[in-house]
Amino acid sequence: MATGRYWAQTKWRGFDASRFRIVRANSAEVLSVQFWRIPSGANEPEVKGLDLSYILPNGIKPFIVGYETKFGDQICPEIQDARIFANFLKENRNSRANIVVRGSSKRKAERQAARIVNTFQTKYGIRRFRLRTFIRPLQMPPNHDEDIVEYWYLP
Repeated sequence: MATGRYWAQTKWRGFDASRFRIVRANSAEVLSVQFWRIPSGANEPEVKGLDLSYILPNGIKPFIVGYETKFGDQICPEIQDARIFANFLKENRNSRANIVVRGSSKRKAERQAARIVNTFQTKYGIRRFRLRTFIRPLQMPPNHDEDIVEYWYLP
């Protein structure tokens, strides 16, 4: 079944969300995405190497796992990007995090960054030395939605 942002998109377009399934499979190759169209009533194809863990292969490049915007996810149910990011960090003990926080003032952004780091330490048990924060100014006009927090995974 589709979840999160995908679920919201299927609902918005009037698709039957129960007909969507998103899975992650192990691959020795580069990251790729496949969309399969399966006729109604047909059997689902078997996915080999199904991976429900948060363990990532060695040698991948840094990438953004999630973000928060000024106006929130604007979908139901909202995605808990910080929790998902924390799960990746927990499962990959040598990984680190870069957290970019944008604010209308440096002071506000620094306070927000401190709250985020505290949450990762107390709620998710991520050690402080694995978390780096970067403060940046907001770039768009106040009426535009832009990322105010980005969660970057560093292998």
